[in-house]
Amino acid sequence: MAYVYSPLLIESKMRFSDTNLDVSGWQSIDCGTNETRWEGMLQWDVDSDYTQTGSNSNILVQNETIREEFNTLRFFPNSTQDNCYIVPAETQIIRYILRAGFYYGNYDGLSSPPTFNLFINDVKWATVNTSKNNGEPYYEEINYENNGSGFFKICLVQIKDGGVPFISSIEAVVLWDKLYSQMEDNATYNLVTRTNLGGDEIRFDPLKFDEMYNRVWSKGVTPSNCDNFIGYTDVTATIENYPPYLVLMDSVQPTDTDTIILTVDLPQSAPQTAYFVFYVTELKEKSSIERRAMKLEIAGKYQGTVEAPSKGETAVITKYPVTVSGPTINIRLTRDKNSTLPPMIAGMEVFTKWDTGANHTDHSAAAAGHNGQWYLGNYNKVGLLDITGWIIIDCGINDPRWDEALLWDPDSDYTQTGSNKQVQKGTSREEFNTLRVFPNSSQDNCYIVPAETQTIRYIIRAGFYYGNYDGLSSPPTFDLFINDVKWTTVDTSGNNGEPFYEEIMYENNGSGFFKICLKQIKDGGVPFISSLEAVVLSDKMYSQMEKNATYNLVTRTNLGGEEIRFDPLRFDELHNRIWSKGVALSNCHNSTGFIDVTATNENSPPTIVLRDSIESNGSDPIILTVDLPQRTSQSAYIVFYITELVIKNSNQTRIMRIEIDGEDQGTLEAPSVGETSVVTKYPVAVSGPSINITLMRTKESSLPPMIAAMEVFTKWSSEVKQNHTAPASEAAGAYSSFALSLMIPLVFLLVAT
Repeated sequence: MAYVYSPLLIESKMRFSDTNLDVSGWQSIDCGTNETRWEGMLQWDVDSDYTQTGSNSNILVQNETIREEFNTLRFFPNSTQDNCYIVPAETQIIRYILRAGFYYGNYDGLSSPPTFNLFINDVKWATVNTSKNNGEPYYEEINYENNGSGFFKICLVQIKDGGVPFISSIEAVVLWDKLYSQMEDNATYNLVTRTNLGGDEIRFDPLKFDEMYNRVWSKGVTPSNCDNFIGYTDVTATIENYPPYLVLMDSVQPTDTDTIILTVDLPQSAPQTAYFVFYVTELKEKSSIERRAMKLEIAGKYQGTVEAPSKGETAVITKYPVTVSGPTINIRLTRDKNSTLPPMIAGMEVFTKWDTGANHTDHSAAAAGHNGQWYLGNYNKVGLLDITGWIIIDCGINDPRWDEALLWDPDSDYTQTGSNKQVQKGTSREEFNTLRVFPNSSQDNCYIVPAETQTIRYIIRAGFYYGNYDGLSSPPTFDLFINDVKWTTVDTSGNNGEPFYEEIMYENNGSGFFKICLKQIKDGGVPFISSLEAVVLSDKMYSQMEKNATYNLVTRTNLGGEEIRFDPLRFDELHNRIWSKGVALSNCHNSTGFIDVTATNENSPPTIVLRDSIESNGSDPIILTVDLPQRTSQSAYIVFYITELVIKNSNQTRIMRIEIDGEDQGTLEAPSVGETSVVTKYPVAVSGPSINITLMRTKESSLPPMIAAMEVFTKWSSEVKQNHTAPASEAAGAYSSFALSLMIPLVFLLVAT
């Protein structure tokens, strides 16, 4: 059984390659809410998938804020429970921004904001005093390196006379890029302040893509002797730590003195190690004789001289380690004696390094196992995606393995025959580097794969790669069967000897399992298989497919982009389909743009497929050639995904006529920019060995044809099914017993989860 490593949110794990923004490792949890919600194009998840304890509450209406995540909370009155959240994380060691939000809002009517302790992975994070910040919402934030376990455990613990703990929000942002490069490995840094000194608060805005790491830049208090200055910055520049240009374009500069003094409150009075980052942007066009240089002092100690860059450019200055003591420190920027211009600064960040000593003690190490067990039980839920019906089998391996966060099973639990082998020529896809071979043709060489006991449609995919595992340089040919009906004849020399799949859309018969068998044919060689995958689909997918019918996948193509697969860390392709890279057409060019990722499109095509299209040059048609699996007449099911990537003028239209092997299939008009039209043509009578699909501009259209992706299936005919005879039907009883032996532990597993 396949399980994903986390109850992650699907729709919010969007990847915006055109903006260099990758949000695949982000979690945004609105604690206490009952429904997921959108903030722009970013989705906030409910917290019930992440914790088993506590209760939801709303703050009083008169105390509500414009930040919706602060208007609900989860509180934890039972101090005898382990009140923890299990938040998914990467299984590699990488640095995160972790942020917990708190706003009391007098939710309980007691006017008594509580104080309690916050822990991360059984280490104390902070003592949370919810009366600070004048009772307004605030955050505790750390820059944290995960331990590779695949999750964070964040716990709230009552303290004596502290009141009932609560929490408003949790956010985790993986830092794929190397930010804050002087931070030490295995060290944690507490955010003291991140300030936009010359402007307003800046947050991640999914419609602007300026703040790329979900940081919150607080509005700075302008010193009384300073004015705010606004100017233009080089938005194309790559600046250390990727500060948002909306921060860099605002700065403060003293008016009648030579010094800027910035005061920072520290979390403790004891000596501590601080990490300072200063962002100095030059907003003035300096003449040849003008110079802006400033001396930097922290708590009275000289830290060097900073020279401002050219107009529109930014200098990033990091000072670490700096020993400081609280409760406050002063930072002074003073005009250098050789400077003709006063100091200027746009933004500042201050962190303190966690002391690994006694102040960060374990909360409850004994509870780690309890929460870990609950977390394992939730592997099969991925936000709004339920993968309890997924089966992912790597044939020929001896132990389970993780593919990012997806677990591949060894096949020994699913078959009683055959033996494991390794290929001589490996591939980047690990499941093709091993296989199971079936040399004994007198046995029933079958897999028993669990399925739903209700009648429902599945994607079933079998992978094959010879890789000269036997050293004979003789790829075999053999038959593949499903539930005693011939699926296909597998020629493993096809696809130029590279890995390939056989895939069908199959409606199960409610028996609770599939029987997938490999059978030798005369002079065909020894059968083998590399992988098996089964994914249950909803009734809304491919809605025109007929009940009790099976459809063979001919092609599923991302015409304008690269191969796209299910990625358990990005959650774009939700049904484990493989969208092959399209073949470039000489009369077409690729177009890339933004799409409405909040839209629900028929068949749930991945957004990363829809945002890439091909568009013909001038008046040329788009001609797509598809090779069919057989020459005889057959019924095809064809799906076109048309995304409009161009903002059309009022007098512009994109209308195209579809022809399949010269037969008119009607016209379609492209939707508005960022939207997708899904067009299904079924049934279409076709004959092999290949067909041509033509998209041509109509006479009313001012723009050429454009298409993002296409899927083509052929329906198994009832005659074909009758001709697909069983390999060994007399063995059905034996295999039913084997299936029952597999299903009993499976039932216990599902009940346990």
